[in-house]
Amino acid sequence: MAFAVLPGAWLDRLGKRWQALIHHPLCLETGLDPARALSLRPASARPWRGRNWLSSPAGRRGATLTARFAVPADKILLAPPGVTRYRRSAPRTPPMILTVGAISPRKNFDGLVTALDAVRDLPWTATIVGSDAHSPETGAALRAQVAALGLTDRVHLPGALTGPALETAYAEASFYVHAAHYEGFGMALADALASGLPTVASIGGAVGDWLPEGAALRATPDAATLAENMRLLLTDSDLAERLAAAGRAIDFPTWLGAPLRLRGLGHERLFRRLARSARPRRCGRAG
Repeated sequence: MAFAVLPGAWLDRLGKRWQALIHHPLCLETGLDPARALSLRPASARPWRGRNWLSSPAGRRGATLTARFAVPADKILLAPPGVTRYRRSAPRTPPMILTVGAISPRKNFDGLVTALDAVRDLPWTATIVGSDAHSPETGAALRAQVAALGLTDRVHLPGALTGPALETAYAEASFYVHAAHYEGFGMALADALASGLPTVASIGGAVGDWLPEGAALRATPDAATLAENMRLLLTDSDLAERLAAAGRAIDFPTWLGAPLRLRGLGHERLFRRLARSARPRRCGRAG
């Protein structure tokens, strides 16, 4: 897995004219060698030296940054990202289970495939949307796992999708499963909930903070728990309808509306610029 770390001296020359948007500290990435994780701690701590503001997308990130990196609480600006509400089409038969995210150890797609194997007695197909460009070894292992379990006809790995292809994936999905070990927020999950997809959601990291009770089936990322919750969704249509309605009711901002929540804090212009540049690139993303 590759990371790009900006040189500290280069950042220092910028003075106080820049800001850091922290999704989650690199040293907390799942699957890192302990020595590599330790080497990334200084890079994770560097952005808030001096008087620079730090933006973090969810509540626990603020607590994590204060507790683990000694970031003063008054330097942390919590900036929730926007969501896209995708249209929904008529339900598919068999149901299609969707998940979206970069194929990396943190996303726990191997655990998801193990869970899918445990419910293979039920009718379903599954689509795992995401690129393995940052962790090709994880992608290769995932494809080998699907083949070894005899699930190639049911589990589809189309790679990264953008534009109409990604919209179609959300539209045709019956359910959404978020299996990640850890999230700085969980943007693809938020899109699924806002779009009315009944969801099983691992609550690792920030998801446990912002996900309202009753809006999804909250789960731990172990395969047995994921399978148990997927079985509930696949067999209880009333439960699925209740979850869909609860997800749609969450008060998520849109990408262009998110900056309005920062009005008066001096960051609206920056976040609006970030929102405009981020939205067109939605492609089986990491968040």
